Order: sequence, then structure tokens, then C-alpha cells
Amino acid sequence: MPSGKAHLRIELLLLVVWSAVGGYAVWRGWVAWPAAATFAGAYVASMVFLSPDLDLAGSRPFKRWGPLRILWWPYAALFRHRRLSHHWVFGPLTRVGYVLAWVAGVAIAVGWIGHRDLGLRLPDGATFVAIAVGLYLPNLLHIAADALQTASKRRRGGS
Repeated sequence: MPSGKAHLRIELLLLVVWSAVGGYAVWRGWVAWPAAATFAGAYVASMVFLSPDLDLAGSRPFKRWGPLRILWWPYAALFRHRRLSHHWVFGPLTRVGYVLAWVAGVAIAVGWIGHRDLGLRLPDGATFVAIAVGLYLPNLLHIAADALQTASKRRRGGS
């Protein structure tokens, strides 16, 4: 598997490509700039904080959460490395769903304690798509890089 630094380099390099494509799409009027910016923000957040390697308690993505990394202990205990956490579809869904469950739990608790509606709503369609693609893409790149390196090692006769 590529190192954590290699994964970040790959994802950053491709972020430059996606940003150039997004800039062109904004310039041509195909995409609104808020959607392009939302995509970039979600991409960076996913790349840094929602890596498939969150199932490894010693990984850099795990440590990046600082004191909040304690929230990822149940996730790391539940998911074995390179199993469901590295699935093309379900891997990113597990992490995004996990974060959303924590956010919803905190929002419900705060709302219940404060006796008020916090006003949390789902984003509009374009924003939702920008967030979803931004969250998924770095995860897919990570999984693809792992798969390519594993395939390369097998072809060379390594483990």
C-alpha cells in the first residue's frame, strides 16, 4: 500500500487537476462558483479527515482528529483494515454516515437541552452533489492507489 504521505500527494495533485477543470467549468458557466468551492472544501476535508485509514488507530488521518480521535475508536474497532472501510461504495458511506450520526446525535442533544430547533437542513441539490462528489473522490483515489499497488506487487511476485 502507498504510504499516507503518498496518498496525500496523489489526492493533492488530482485536486489541482479537479480545480483547473472546475475553474474552466465556472468560467464557461456550466457550474456555479459556490458549487465548485463546496466541492473543493469537501474534497480537502475528506482527504485530510475521512481517509479509509481511519480504521487504523495509529494512522495519520486518525491522529489528525486530535482529542476528537476518541470518536473514531468505535469505528476502528468495528471495521477491519482494507475490508469494508476500503470498499468503493460502502467505505466512504460508512465514514460519512458515522460523522453524520455523531453530528445528528449532538444536534439532537443540544436541541433537546436547549428546547429549540437548531435549523439544520439538507443542502439544495447542486450543493448536495458537490459535497457528495467532494467527499467520495479522495476516498476512491485512496482505494484505487491501494488496489493498483497490491496488483503490481502480485504481478511481481511480492506479497
